[in-house]
Order: sequence, then C-alpha cells, then structure tokens
Amino acid sequence: MPSSKLSFNDLVDLLGRPIDAPAVLAMIEALDAQKSSDYIIAKAFGVEYALESQVGSKKKVLVGMFLHGPRDKPKRPPYAGLPAPFAFSTREQLRDAKQPDEAWTLDEGKVPLTHPASERDSWNMDGYTISAKYRGDATISNYYVKQTKVSAEPLLISPLHFETQPVDAPPGADLIGPALVVAWATARFGPSAKHANTEAGRQLAKRAISPVTFFETACKSELSTLDFDPKLHEFLHGYIHQVFTGTRAPNREDTAELIAKLWGFEEPDTRYFGHDYEAAFRVLGSLYYVPDSWEAVDRLGSLLDARWADFEATGFKQPPDLARYEAAAKARDAITLVPRKKQLAAQTRDDALTTDLLGLIGKSLKDPAVKPIFARAGLPIGKRIDEQANPELGIVYLGTNTKTDGKSVLIIEYVRFHSTGESASVRGLGKSVTFAGYPNALPGGLMLGASRAAVVAAYGPPATVGDNHDLWYPAANQMIAASYDANGNLANIKFGAPPSWVGTPAPPYSPVGWVTK
Repeated sequence: MPSSKLSFNDLVDLLGRPIDAPAVLAMIEALDAQKSSDYIIAKAFGVEYALESQVGSKKKVLVGMFLHGPRDKPKRPPYAGLPAPFAFSTREQLRDAKQPDEAWTLDEGKVPLTHPASERDSWNMDGYTISAKYRGDATISNYYVKQTKVSAEPLLISPLHFETQPVDAPPGADLIGPALVVAWATARFGPSAKHANTEAGRQLAKRAISPVTFFETACKSELSTLDFDPKLHEFLHGYIHQVFTGTRAPNREDTAELIAKLWGFEEPDTRYFGHDYEAAFRVLGSLYYVPDSWEAVDRLGSLLDARWADFEATGFKQPPDLARYEAAAKARDAITLVPRKKQLAAQTRDDALTTDLLGLIGKSLKDPAVKPIFARAGLPIGKRIDEQANPELGIVYLGTNTKTDGKSVLIIEYVRFHSTGESASVRGLGKSVTFAGYPNALPGGLMLGASRAAVVAAYGPPATVGDNHDLWYPAANQMIAASYDANGNLANIKFGAPPSWVGTPAPPYSPVGWVTK
C-alpha cells in the first residue's frame, strides 16, 4: 500500500470503530477517501469500508473492509498491502498456498472445502476473518475482512410486519415476537454471556419476569447476537431471514408438504420463523393478540425446539425426523392461550365533530384551531407528508405541503371516514389497520352504511360514477369521493380538495351541503 502510515494491520484495527473516531478520520484524510451513509471508499488505494448501525450505538461503525483487486473498466489499482500468502491470484493458487477454513456458494451456502466452484473461501486469522471472492474465471475479485470477536449484530424479528393491526390491538404488540424468542433461547440454553451475571438474566432463566419485561429492560427493545448462545447464531440468522430454501435445502421437497400439513401452513414448508410464528398463534384470531406470557413462550417453543433439533441433525439439508414435527404440533395444541386485546373506549355520538373536522381542510396543521378538534377526534398531529389516523374512531386525514407566501406549509388536504371492519394501510402509522366505524352523521344527515341510492339522494347526481365509487364537486376547490361495499352500501367517504390531475372542476357544482370556508 502506498501509505506507510497505514499498514494492513492498521486498517484492520479500525474495524468496529465509530465513523467519527479520531483514527478513522485520520485514515479518511490519509487515503483521500470519500464518505457516504454506508461506505468509506478510497479508490486510489483499493480500500472500501462498509458502515452499519450497531445495537447500542447511535453512530455507524466500520463493520467490514473490502480490499479490491485490479479492474480495467473503470480503471482501478489493486490494494497493494495484502499479507502473505494472500494475493490477487486464483482459487487454485490461493488454496495451494493456504487451505481455507470455510467455502461457500450463493445457492448452497456452506460447501466442502474442496468444492471446485466455491464463490467465496474464508480463513480465520488472529482476530479477524479474511474472505476471498472469486470471479467466474476463478480469479480473485476482492477480499473482505471482518473482526472475529463476538459483535452485536442486530437480529430483526418482526412477525407483525405484514399483519393488519386490528382496532383492539394492545399496546406493545410488536415487542412480543422478539421477546418470546429470546425467552425461549434463555429457557432452552441458559442466559447468554451478556446476561448470565445480571439480575434480569437470572430472573428470566427462572421465569420470574415476563418476556417483554426482559426484552425492554435488558435488551433495550433491540435484539442482537449477543443476546443468544453463540451456537444459535447460524440457525437464527437463516431461520429468521428464510435462507434455508432452494438448493440450500436439498432433499427436503418430499417432506415440505407433510410438515406444512402437520403445522397448518398453506404453502410447503420453507424453514422460516415468520411461518412458524403464525402456525403457533393464528388460533388467537390475529398475531397482534399474542400475550406476554410464558405459556406463549412454551407454545411457540414447542415448534422452535423441533426446528432446532432438525437443524442440529440435518442442517436442513437432509430429510427430517417427522416424528419431531408431529410431537411439536401436539405440544403446541396442548397449550391454550387467551387473546390479549385492548378494551376499546365506548364511542360517544358527536355529530358536530364532522363539521369541525371538515372545517379544517386546507388549514395548516399549526393553526390554533387544529389541536382542540384533533384532540376530540383522537388524531395525531403529523409533522410530514403522510396519512394519519385514529382507527378506533374510523378517521383518516392526509397532511400535505403547499406554498403560502413563498413558504412550504403542511396542511390538511382531506379527511376520510371509514365503516366498521374496513382495513387500510396508513403510512403515518407505518402499518395496515382495521377501523371501528365512524359513528357520527355526515353532511346531508347520512351515516356510513347508507345505501348508494340514499347517498345520491342526499348529494345529488355524481359528477363521476364508477363501479363502486361516486365523485361530487361541491365547489371548485372541493371534492367528495364515496366508496361502496359489495352490497352497495357506503363503506368510506373522503372530503377534500380535488387531486392535481383533476384540475379545477367546472360548474355547475353538486348541491351538497359542505363547509364553504
């Protein structure tokens, strides 16, 4: 490497350090490196660091280092400071010089060390691992270096990610999934080194605290590899991220449908945590209803035990012992759970709320009139362009930017009212939700659930008629959009400004009563 101040060992020593560490800043200056949100790249020296957020750290750290080989298009010099016997040679030459500790292909995962088409070979050195990545012609494209010491690599367990949130979902439901997994691992294998000598770890091992209490206090509501016995790391990574499929799981096709039938999957088994979580708790009616209890740990744990035993015995590459899966299904079904739900507040009729909410359309979210009306409606005051909602009252609104006196102002563009049981994705909430029906009268004295004929009678002939929706324009800057269910009854209705693609509607306008200011 051209700079004598930064040897290979100096560069390796920067791994694990935060982006603003003095030594990292000195390296960036010495190598004239460019920094982005995810990488530090010194093209002239063939060096590139990968940056990632780490559990417990507010700033990204250097988690790995690429040392690039020569490249003609675009022209780039190779890294020049590799320690012997590593070089930008070929797979065969490198293996002759030093036998790898692990070989890997994209399709199969780990393969025998003599695999002739290995895409990556790795060597465990003193304090770090160095991996050679091969091109199709078996020449070395680059080396990747990472520390071998145990690090806090995040484990993202979110079985509710694609679930629709019911209106009576209890608070903290998103904490249950990861909490149950770390509780199962602790009960099954004992506390990890991180928690072994802590009071919380001892209490969890004795089942003296709830899974969520441990997850919130000891794990700070984030899981990492440090929260688990090291022998679980490979299993959990593949199981959570659904990598034990295809050519990584040969000889499993014949049993995939049998396991699916035993555990109640709709699709053939793919050794995936999200499917198992659903198999454990779908009887509750929603995955949001899973309780924070040791009974829930045991119900899910019966399936996790079978998966772990299968992985230990087969690596998910050979046919499993189906008796394990049969026993797991029986153990799961022997544990009964009570759904955990939030008690909804009784809705109080407040017809004036409709008029007050519609009167806010077009106003800035910082207008003094907004806060008290939103408080009555249980609506959050958004701070960016997003839909926000109160699912318990069936209300959605959109905040959007407009220019006022040359300044960008976040205003209320529309308000939408939903009927009971309707679901919608609300970006401001970051999830799909189910609504309790809006209980108050709409303009014209209508209620949600009214027939299409009743809506037309109240609002006059629509300007636009669709299969299951109607549009009206009460004024040049106002639009009403009604949607109907399969029975032709009013499912939801939106009041707001016409979208930009409509332009300014021409009169005559619909004779429906609405806010004029």
